[in-house]
Amino acid sequence: MVAVGAFADPDFPAPQDSIYECRKHSWVQLPDKITRYAKDTD
Repeated sequence: MVAVGAFADPDFPAPQDSIYECRKHSWVQLPDKITRYAKDTD
């Protein structure tokens, strides 16, 4: 994976999925309409 912040392109597409939401910092804001996964399915 590459962090989106590593790209300086303002036209870089927004995230469509959020994986490992259980590890996300509380201050991280993601779009409401993305698919969310609390953790892996194993």
